[in-house]
Amino acid sequence: MKTANDVSYFTYETPIGPLTIVCEKDAIIKIDFGEVTELGIHKPSVLSNQTANELLQYLSGKSHIFTVPVRIQGSDFQQLVLQAIQDIPYGQTRTYSAIAKTIGHPNASRAVGTALAKNPIPIILPCHRVIPASGGVGSYKGGTKIKKWLLNLEHTNS
Repeated sequence: MKTANDVSYFTYETPIGPLTIVCEKDAIIKIDFGEVTELGIHKPSVLSNQTANELLQYLSGKSHIFTVPVRIQGSDFQQLVLQAIQDIPYGQTRTYSAIAKTIGHPNASRAVGTALAKNPIPIILPCHRVIPASGGVGSYKGGTKIKKWLLNLEHTNS
C-alpha cells in the first residue's frame, strides 16, 4: 500500500511556467501545470531533479528524448492510448481518429480525447502531438497556448 511518505513532489520553473513533478521512489507518476500541492513529501528528489533537467533540455530545443522512468496509471483503454502516443515521432502529429485506429478502436476518437485529457504525465507522454482531424490544435491540459508553443517548438527543431 502506497503512503504519503512514498510520494514526493516539487515545483520547477520552466519556459512554459511552473511544472510540478510528482514521483514515487522509482518512477514519475504525474506532472501538473502550475504549482500544485500534492499528497506526499514536498521536496525535490534525484528523480524529480533529473526529470526537471530533461524537461528544460526539451523545452529549450536541445533534446528530444526523455529517459526518466514513468509509471502509467489509468484504465486499460487509457494505458493503450498513452502507449500509442509514445510512438508519435518528435515534430509530427496524429489525429484522435488515427490513434483510435492504431489501438484497434476505430470508432473511439472521442474516447481517445477523453483518455488524453487524463494524461497524468504530459509532455513526456506527448499528448500535445494529437490534434483534431477538423483542424486546429484541440484542447490541452496546460491550455491551448502551451500546446501551440510545444508544437511550434517541435516543428522548429525537427
